Amino acid sequence: MVNISSSLKSAISVVLVTVSIAFFTCNNEVIEYEPETTLGTYSSISMIGSNYKIDSSIAMANGTKQKMLLSLNKENLIEKKTVEEIPDFIKTFLDGISENNNFDIADLGEEWQDGSWTHSFEKNTSTEKATAYIAKPFPTRQLIYCGVGKNVALISYYTGGIRMAQHVMILKFEGQKMMDLWFDNNSYGCDSGANPGTKKDGLIKYVKSMTNNNC
Repeated sequence: MVNISSSLKSAISVVLVTVSIAFFTCNNEVIEYEPETTLGTYSSISMIGSNYKIDSSIAMANGTKQKMLLSLNKENLIEKKTVEEIPDFIKTFLDGISENNNFDIADLGEEWQDGSWTHSFEKNTSTEKATAYIAKPFPTRQLIYCGVGKNVALISYYTGGIRMAQHVMILKFEGQKMMDLWFDNNSYGCDSGANPGTKKDGLIKYVKSMTNNNC
């Protein structure tokens, strides 16, 4: 039997460790790990009990935007021309994450509240508008576009305030479970004004042109 000296044993151990490290390093270089897509992982949406919770910092991040655009580009969207046509699970989700649990929104062309007043009245005095609003509280949003695909929806709508603004959101879902959300929280086209005729391609072009979720 051949006796191996301690120094030789140490040298062999070093070689084996080096080979092992090289093996795993090479394997790691060729493996591409896909981000997990389960609810709450790399997502702006998480669950607390049976309620959805939104992490706004993720929902408005450029990384989320790029990820959602990739998914959106693969989808064949079916346009929903009225609020009533939007799937119930999407409306329920939007209600749940909205103030007072009410994502109130009117159809394009319907009366809605712009800031403290309303649109679509023949007379344009503050008294007329205020009286009409008190008599009938109109929705605070107006639908511009909604397209729904197999796993992604694209929604754009007006809100009021100091000036009318148009917003865009991209929703990702599996079945009727919401998985991720991106939204711009900025006015459409900024100072260039809103465009009610814009559909999927125009909205995607606008979203791509944004820098750090701004104009």
